[in-house]
Amino acid sequence: SSSMPRFHTIQRTGLGDDPEDFPIASAQYVPTLWDFHKFQNYILRDAANNNALIDGITAYGSPHNVQDYVARAQLICWQQYQALFEGFSSKMFEDKQEGGKSAVVMWKTQSPWPSLRGFLYDWWLGTTGSLEGVRIGTGGYRRMDNSGIGSNLKIQLNLATMRVELVNRGRESHPYHSFASVNWYKFDGEQVLSQNGFKFGPVKPMSVARSEVIKIPTTESYQVLFAQVSLSSPKDNDMIDGETKNNIFRSWYWMSFNDTGDFNYDYKELGEWRDNGPYPHVSGHILSFTMDNKTEKLWWTAEVLIQVDPSSKAIAFAPQFSAFDTSGNILNPLLFEVPAVLLNEEDTTVVLHGKLNSYDSCLAKIMVDFWAGDQLEISVLDPESLCKTAGIIPNFA
Repeated sequence: SSSMPRFHTIQRTGLGDDPEDFPIASAQYVPTLWDFHKFQNYILRDAANNNALIDGITAYGSPHNVQDYVARAQLICWQQYQALFEGFSSKMFEDKQEGGKSAVVMWKTQSPWPSLRGFLYDWWLGTTGSLEGVRIGTGGYRRMDNSGIGSNLKIQLNLATMRVELVNRGRESHPYHSFASVNWYKFDGEQVLSQNGFKFGPVKPMSVARSEVIKIPTTESYQVLFAQVSLSSPKDNDMIDGETKNNIFRSWYWMSFNDTGDFNYDYKELGEWRDNGPYPHVSGHILSFTMDNKTEKLWWTAEVLIQVDPSSKAIAFAPQFSAFDTSGNILNPLLFEVPAVLLNEEDTTVVLHGKLNSYDSCLAKIMVDFWAGDQLEISVLDPESLCKTAGIIPNFA
């Protein structure tokens, strides 16, 4: 399947030297260097429209430059891989006659050279939208309590049936009653519909529990919506004012609807948002930084608080993190788990796991890119002291 590195890898590969030279599906044009790196197009089939062919890139509006092209490809891969693995999870315990599948193989996780197809992380170990899709498709964003409840659970929305599904991949029953909710938002952060009370009883091991069909908001002044599917699982049905205590899982989806409420693949509204705003006001700072002194000391962990100003007129969509050392070099691999959407009423703590390139430098800054809006820079004021405090003495020149 198609895969796309993030923009800094595209630049590193030389594919971004001419910002206006990128593939154009309608003209069947592929730049020579992109073709050399095994570019695969983003032509999709619309299952809801007799498998009509769709240019996934221009579905978000025509890109203006290579960076726009790459951002669109990241979202396509994210959606594609999330749907692939959630579709498997939905059927993994069904009988063969009912379409059940006992296993799924991801081939391959990395390309053996800087390629443009078939990988979850690039040649330099940079993460991609494909990896985000697999992560969410297999687990989703989790907030587990200390008991570890839910470590084998997956909450998801079946886009074919529009039912909420609770997948229990473990060998033991999930003993608590769980409550799912589906909340729909516009990109400006306005909630247009909230559905609560999808109740799941104790879930048997290796099974999938399903809700009734959910409601789909009627479209008026909007076309693209973001759906947040959340699972809460309190012990002994512990409720507070009708709300459950522990919001354990959260999965996000972005969908486009026509005037009759049917799916389509027209995301031009998101492209216009990227071009013209409104943009979120996002800030962040490092809460903690530690070095792994048990194994190889170059590995580090940082907790970062991301805050979207409540007065923002937009959500923060598709956050992607990068880290740089004191020499200005990007630090890969960098692993993180973050929701696809940060609402303009929430603070989010993101845990980053990364590796220094050498003992001659330390973490200097963290950059966060969003689909729409300015890049967020979180600088380390005193990198040398940060590393020393964490237990490593960098050999700064």
